[in-house]
Amino acid sequence: MINETDTKKGNSMDLNRQLIEAMADLNEDLVIATVRQMAAEGHSFEEIQQCLNTGISAVGTRFERAFSAPKQRQNVAYLTT
Repeated sequence: MINETDTKKGNSMDLNRQLIEAMADLNEDLVIATVRQMAAEGHSFEEIQQCLNTGISAVGTRFERAFSAPKQRQNVAYLTT
């Protein structure tokens, strides 16, 4: 049986995941809305910051992958000149 605490934990994890994915996708509107919702629900600053850091780390990983592929390097040569 699922109780109210379990439901809140599940919702909390959903919000964490939503914030990480929104940051990784650079979806500014969703990031702001999710941060506001998390703050209103009493999530700690540290928890919110950790989600944001995880999301921005994913942005860096995606960037590195995109620019390390030989085919991609040819397409973005103008960025390095």
